[in-house]
Amino acid sequence: MQKLIFFFIFLFSVISLLAQTQGKTTAAYKDIEKILSDIETLSSFYPRKEGSQGEREAIDYIVARLNSLGVKYRIEDFAGMDGGHSFSKNIEVTLEGTNPETLLFAVPINHNEGVKLERDGSINIAIALALIEKLSITKPSLTVKVLFLGAEFGEEPEYPLGTRQFLASFYPESKIAVLYIRFQSFPHRVLIRCGARGEVSPYWLIESCSRAMESSGMDFQVQGNENQIFRLDLEDEKSHIELFLKNDYPAVELEGYYSDSETKVEESEKREWLKTFFNSMDQFLNYHDEGFPDRWDRHYLFFTLKDFRLIISEKGYVLALIITLSLLLGYAVIFPARVNRYLKIIGKNFWFIPLLFLIISFSLFTSTFMIRGLLLLRYFPDLWQRLPLYFFLLKLFTSLLIFFLIMKLRRILPFSIKGSFYSSSALFLLLLNLLLVSAFNISLSYYFLWAFFWTFIFTLTANRAIKSLCLVLSPLWLIVALYDIFTIPALEILKRLLVSWVWGNLLLAFILLPFVLLTIRLSRLFRHPERSKQRIISGTFYVTFSFIILVLSSYIYFYNPWIEEPQPVSIFEEINMDSQEHLVSVESPAPVGEIRVKGEEYSYKISERATTRLVEIHKNPAILEVKSKTSSFLNRRHIILEINPAGTPEIIKVDIFSESDIIIFDANFPFSLYPEMQSAKIHIGRNPPVPLKVELTLPEDIAVDFQIEAQYRKLPYPVEIEGGNMSFTIQLKVKKSITFSGSS
Repeated sequence: MQKLIFFFIFLFSVISLLAQTQGKTTAAYKDIEKILSDIETLSSFYPRKEGSQGEREAIDYIVARLNSLGVKYRIEDFAGMDGGHSFSKNIEVTLEGTNPETLLFAVPINHNEGVKLERDGSINIAIALALIEKLSITKPSLTVKVLFLGAEFGEEPEYPLGTRQFLASFYPESKIAVLYIRFQSFPHRVLIRCGARGEVSPYWLIESCSRAMESSGMDFQVQGNENQIFRLDLEDEKSHIELFLKNDYPAVELEGYYSDSETKVEESEKREWLKTFFNSMDQFLNYHDEGFPDRWDRHYLFFTLKDFRLIISEKGYVLALIITLSLLLGYAVIFPARVNRYLKIIGKNFWFIPLLFLIISFSLFTSTFMIRGLLLLRYFPDLWQRLPLYFFLLKLFTSLLIFFLIMKLRRILPFSIKGSFYSSSALFLLLLNLLLVSAFNISLSYYFLWAFFWTFIFTLTANRAIKSLCLVLSPLWLIVALYDIFTIPALEILKRLLVSWVWGNLLLAFILLPFVLLTIRLSRLFRHPERSKQRIISGTFYVTFSFIILVLSSYIYFYNPWIEEPQPVSIFEEINMDSQEHLVSVESPAPVGEIRVKGEEYSYKISERATTRLVEIHKNPAILEVKSKTSSFLNRRHIILEINPAGTPEIIKVDIFSESDIIIFDANFPFSLYPEMQSAKIHIGRNPPVPLKVELTLPEDIAVDFQIEAQYRKLPYPVEIEGGNMSFTIQLKVKKSITFSGSS
């Protein structure tokens, strides 16, 4: 009987455990389903541009979800913002933990102009809502703050406005770390971006973020050489964590890699990705259960080769640098005679180093001249951005051909120098590069430390095979960095490498000089003893390089990027309502064919090779209406402008000019006075409501001119555009002024 009772108790326990397990699985499944449902709902508000109806609906949805969760939140608008304005809002949710140190999740509410529905970033808001729901129940030890940021996307320098507005009043008493989540949709791979222009994230944050994703099985990538681009302040795009980093808040940005093909992500893949992502966030929180480190290592190194990842801290790298230089010093102490002999050879023939530098620079300059000539012939100045690798190969082979043709003059120039000069000079130059770069930024010097080590081995051995291996290995990390520059792509650096006349070529020559010296040294060891065979080998070399240059030049010259995609053409119309001028400019990265534009009151045709064209039109549609009211009291004049444009302009600008100093006592929008005090700007957010009312109070005795400008991405009147295989975008600016004279 006791055995039977024990059996039933055991059976009941197993059933209860299974029921609990099933309940947990079902709950987790429901959570994922809720996220997918949120994504679908938020996508229905597309487009969620700043200040748009879609963004307002998204904000209302977020607030309703927060109310249903019973969490506290704060809504902040941009009415009192200094130097900017938006009709958007920020929403801040704080989940108090036992530890006051704060992990801040930031997500944008709106999205970039012109993005497709499937890339509208709804996933970010849904993830943030799920994090709030999850963490409000589990109560992590860290304090967690979730920010829904409005007005994050814009070309103007004051963006991102949401982050700027939040930081203007954020004064934390404890340490914080920031994870900025900015996916477009479900990514194929998570990209951890750990820097901004001139700034990098701390070592510990990259390490823990990478470790959390690796342990959860998330496919992710950190591009180590991108950090070097951040350190050099050569990043092309503005990062959304830039303001956090510049305010000394540790931050990383989570973005995504998406394949070029619009492959649909299966529902099962979405669920699995979400589970893995939330697991990685749990791991990250667990790693920092007791808070964040105090240190901020700005000179760490991050190496990635396929699935291999290695982070070297600043202390670890400095130790490696000290060991390498100590070995060199020890070698000099043990073998002083050999070192003195190398120094004497370098001193005696030092003149050859600047001569070789000039030859390399001239070769690079000539190849740059060829590239610029091709761009000029194609009437396509930015073609190198579409074919950067082809242009680089063309520059490389052209430079090599010119260099070796010049080096053929060694018979008439005093080039007969001992072979040990070349290897010892290369070692000396790499040591000089290492010291100079370390003084500038120690984290940039590892390229030369690596090259210096293998060059040192090169000088010690007499074996040709080992020397060849050392020559191959010495520029390895420079080649990896070059590969990353092309794959990111880092257009600002590529521009300097490919089409810069002076500084790009001088920098390349400076980097290449020691490796060219090593190549000359090795070539002497492999020289064929028969002069006739040398001529055959050299001739074959020149013919091969010439053929490659011809093929590359022909491909670039005849390359047509508009076969598989339409040629982008931008049409800019500008109407001055005061002077009745209507100017049109057409811009495209390449020459346009024939374009016909027909409106209700005008039409024009462009048919020429120029990529920019101005057309003057004498018939203007009535677009911008401005009414004004004034009232005076106590020597102050209250002005009300009612701006009623046709259609829905994206931007309305109001600028004030006067011959006297401007004083603005009050205004219903933020404003800025320019330093000369005779002009001012009223800040009005994107997609304003129309008609728009602008009110301000000025001194009664000064005369002022108001210049009003409405900017459209969608024209307020019908226009027909005809052209070949072209994709047209048309923008309109309408200007109008109104003057108020001063009282006598």
